[in-house]
Amino acid sequence: QAQETDNYKIVSVDLQEMAAIDGVSILQGDITTEETMRAIYQVFHGEKADLVVSDGAPDVTGFHEIDQYLQAQLLQAALTITTKLLREGGTFCAKFFKMSDLSYLHVMMKQVFRDVYVVKPESSRAMSAEAFVIGIGFKSDANLNQLSESITVL
Repeated sequence: QAQETDNYKIVSVDLQEMAAIDGVSILQGDITTEETMRAIYQVFHGEKADLVVSDGAPDVTGFHEIDQYLQAQLLQAALTITTKLLREGGTFCAKFFKMSDLSYLHVMMKQVFRDVYVVKPESSRAMSAEAFVIGIGFKSDANLNQLSESITVL
């Protein structure tokens, strides 16, 4: 059940069970599944979010190409949820692990956000591949599914 406090909603989703947090709706599930996506949308009752944050990370297999693919799938799922949930002009922030080629990510993000930044916080270890992509100025008329299909064909 959604918990509303002072006109805002916070929803937390994770594969693992989480401890209750005051004012936060906790969902246990996999964001890459339709079932979890529907559960997230239901919490918002058709309202739009101002901000979507994803700090998800896949379980690392040790095989670089597989890990890159899993990371891309997780980021794609977060973006899919975002395109249905975020209000016009809203902001998206997601953790990801830098790959050798960020052009796909940048092209996708530029289609749905006015401004796109890839940042590595100073608090992150120098050797860590962890970074964050931030999209500001969501374009609600953008179609991410159409974009990803066209890129896949290339």
